[in-house]
Amino acid sequence: MYAISYPGPVPKEAPYAASEFSEVYRNVAWYRDFFREQGHPLGYFAALYAKVSARVEQAMAEGAFARPDLLQRMDVLFVTEYLRAMHQYLHGQPARQVWRCALKASERPEVSVLQHLLIALNAHVHLDLPVATGLACPGEEVQEFKQDFMFMNDLLYDLMDAVQRDLGQVFWPIYLWNRLMGRADDRIIGIGLKGARHLAWKQAEMLAMAPTEKYRLGLVAELDQRFVGIGQRLAEPRNPLVRLGMRWMYWREKGSVADKIDRLTDD
Repeated sequence: MYAISYPGPVPKEAPYAASEFSEVYRNVAWYRDFFREQGHPLGYFAALYAKVSARVEQAMAEGAFARPDLLQRMDVLFVTEYLRAMHQYLHGQPARQVWRCALKASERPEVSVLQHLLIALNAHVHLDLPVATGLACPGEEVQEFKQDFMFMNDLLYDLMDAVQRDLGQVFWPIYLWNRLMGRADDRIIGIGLKGARHLAWKQAEMLAMAPTEKYRLGLVAELDQRFVGIGQRLAEPRNPLVRLGMRWMYWREKGSVADKIDRLTDD
C-alpha cells in the first residue's frame, strides 16, 4: 500500500480523531479552513461536510433522533474515519484505497468541484459510514439504530437546495439548471442518496454481525476494493464525452479554490 503525501506545511494541531460529539463540527471545520488557506481542493468536501455536521448538531438539539446515544457514538466514529484519512495524507501515511482516489484527484489538474465532492462522498458514504455504524452498534444493537440511520437521508435531502445553489455560484450552468428544474432534480438526487444509504445500511449490518474482528477487517478490505473503482471512474470517466464535459465544467468554474470553498461554506 503506497502513500500520497501532502507537499505543503503541516500544523501540529491537525486533528486525527474525535472523542466526543461536540468535536465533530469543530474538527471538520479545521480542515475546511486549513485547506482554504492552502488553496487546496480537499477543502471542497470539508466545506460540505461541515455544513452537514452543523445540521446534525441542530437536529440533535431539536431531539430529532430516537437513539441520540447511538447517533452520537456513530457520528464520532464516522468523522474519525474522515479525519484519519486527512491526517494520513498530511503526514505521508497510506490511506484506504477509496480515500486515495480523492487524495490523488486533489493533486490532479482540471478536476471539477463536482467531481471532488462525488469522489469524497463515495469514500465517506460507501465505506466510512458502514464501518462506523458497525463499530458503534455491534451485534443486534445495530437494528436499534436503523430509524436514525435512515433519518439521515432526510437531513441530506434537505441540504440539496443549498448545495446546488452553492455549486451554481461556482458553475453558472448549474444555476440555470436549478432554475429550470426546480425541485424535480432534487427528487432525482434524493433517490440516488437514499439508494446509497440503503446500500450502506446493508453493509453496516454485515459488519455489525461479523463473528470475529478478523472477519470484520476482511469485509472492510472487500468494501474498500469494491468501491475504489467507482472513485476512479468519477475521477477519470471512461466515456470521452463525459470526460470532456467534466473538463469543460472545470474550465468554466469561477474563482480561486478559496473562493469556491467560501461559496460552499456560505448558507
